Amino acid sequence: MTFKIIPLQGTDKIKFNLTRQDVKDLFSKQYIKSFKKNKKIATDKFSFGNIFYDEYGKIEAIEFYEPSHIIFKNYQLINQDYKIVEKLFIQLDPDLIYEKGIGFTSVKY
Repeated sequence: MTFKIIPLQGTDKIKFNLTRQDVKDLFSKQYIKSFKKNKKIATDKFSFGNIFYDEYGKIEAIEFYEPSHIIFKNYQLINQDYKIVEKLFIQLDPDLIYEKGIGFTSVKY
């Protein structure tokens, strides 16, 4: 499944204002299970990734994994060498925040 990242909104198919039920309705065939991360964060596992919800049941974060295809500004992000993705983001946002052993965050995107 292919998703196009839209900064600060989600993706072309998943928007941050969607409710948990909205997501389950949209992706019922990809739904695997529900669980709580850290015993308090409601999470749904799908074949393309995990979706985390806030205390109001709205999407707070999306975590994608293979076999998903994640496109950002016409670049494929998953299954890409880390250094290539980092170089892309350095060009787009010179103010990246680095976390040792984890990666980087772009506040701009």
